[in-house]
Amino acid sequence: MKSGILTLLLVLVCGLQLSAQTRLKRKYYGTYEGQINEYPLEIGKKLIQVKSVPIRIEINAGYLNIQVGNLTTRGNYKVLFEADDYFVLDAVMENQTVGERIVVFKKGGKISRDGLFPQPSARLFKN
Repeated sequence: MKSGILTLLLVLVCGLQLSAQTRLKRKYYGTYEGQINEYPLEIGKKLIQVKSVPIRIEINAGYLNIQVGNLTTRGNYKVLFEADDYFVLDAVMENQTVGERIVVFKKGGKISRDGLFPQPSARLFKN
């Protein structure tokens, strides 16, 4: 009987912890700017160099805007994970089948955006 109650309590506590969503603190909201470095792109049998382009990410409560060059997309995000030094965000962007992965560092006013292959990752700094 005691082990059954203990098991039930353990399941309830674990369930509550899993359902509790970590939120990004307000101090990390804002506009971050950086550069996506030049990279090679293979098209058929040709190898071309894609020039570097500016990137700008605006993070707000529950949504973000990503501007790469002249292309701007908007999407919603959720915090996947919070570590001692950073948050990992998973963003679902409009008209984009692949999600964006963004790391928000707790110190230094910087974020990192994982590049979508073959694009390299980019480091951005808060304005």
